[in-house]
Amino acid sequence: MRRAAALFAALALLLGVAGCGAAEPEATPELAADGRRILRMGLVNTVPEARVLASLFNAQNEEYKVEIEEYKYGGSGITPDDLTLELATGKAPDILVTETDSSFEGAQASGRFVELTGLVDEFASELVPCMYGALKAQDAVYALPYEFEVWTFLTQPSRVDGRQSLTMEEAEQYAACLGEGAKVFQQWMTRTELFKRVVSFAAGKYIDWETASCDFESEGFLKLLELCMGQRADDSPYPEVQLCLLESYLLTAENWFGGGIQLACGEDYCFMGFPGQADGAQGWLTTGMCFYATAAGDTGGAMEFLRFVLSPKAQEQCESFPMLQSELDGRQETAVLTGLHKQSDAEKLYGLLDSGLASENCPQTVTLMLIEEAQAYFAGDCTLETAAARMQDRVSTYLAEHG
Repeated sequence: MRRAAALFAALALLLGVAGCGAAEPEATPELAADGRRILRMGLVNTVPEARVLASLFNAQNEEYKVEIEEYKYGGSGITPDDLTLELATGKAPDILVTETDSSFEGAQASGRFVELTGLVDEFASELVPCMYGALKAQDAVYALPYEFEVWTFLTQPSRVDGRQSLTMEEAEQYAACLGEGAKVFQQWMTRTELFKRVVSFAAGKYIDWETASCDFESEGFLKLLELCMGQRADDSPYPEVQLCLLESYLLTAENWFGGGIQLACGEDYCFMGFPGQADGAQGWLTTGMCFYATAAGDTGGAMEFLRFVLSPKAQEQCESFPMLQSELDGRQETAVLTGLHKQSDAEKLYGLLDSGLASENCPQTVTLMLIEEAQAYFAGDCTLETAAARMQDRVSTYLAEHG
């Protein structure tokens, strides 16, 4: 984590001084032995699926051939530190692949990456609507997700009288009906763990990016902190009673199409959002492997590869939920036809995806600030109001510097 923070901090500084001096002439395209133009694709740490996609692309494309360079710590090869310098000097690979969409958070708007909103719009009618909506909600799109997952809560309709959403007060009442010692949330989650799972999705609504202002001293955010304080302390022993109303659940294609939920719960299960959400969303979107096109590279070739990433041939390789609606529909139809799922299961999945899911809407730097101050409150080192005031001050400073 420290290496990553240092990497991106250095990157931001280098990008600020890069570009000075006379422009260099355009380099002659590098050709493979078969005459195709070489596209360099950099893998930041290990991203195995990217190698599969590169092989499939090379097998069908007559103009370009992808060659892979891997940036990782350990060993004698090139590292993410080397990539920092390459990005700053315009010598990075044409395409970069990372495990998340926040890897180049501080550098995305630096002009070193191609803005991808136009590409996303090309596929508007083909993408899973919640993912298209989440991408379009961003101020700009620099990272193209290959697949996605959904973080949600799992419960039984019989425990909540068939309700599709709950206030926190209602959730506490239903939890109390489960028996002595029962809680709303799983007790393996400490105060900090619960806060981490919520804040990166919730914090964005307390930030106004247009005015570079924030409101972390608002009543709604204070209630969120108090709610997390109700969980067990970070250093407390694991409780004997583990009965809870809402089970934190990361829904992936593997556990969904593998039938894990159905085997454990039968038909008595439903997805539930965080208590008190006014929008009715039943969870939040998270992305997996992401692709970037570097502005100094072969942008034409990079964009052709990114279009391939969203093609049926590439999307059928997804290990998690695919970006293409047609591929998702095909997998769900197969699950029903083979008897693994019932039609009601399909309806629950589509209900979840259509419930207004949002993606992480807060920069990782800001999220870490909020977690740090929250931990001081959770440990009893400061009051609720003091923690919120510190958050307000630190995030306000960040917005002023990055607005």
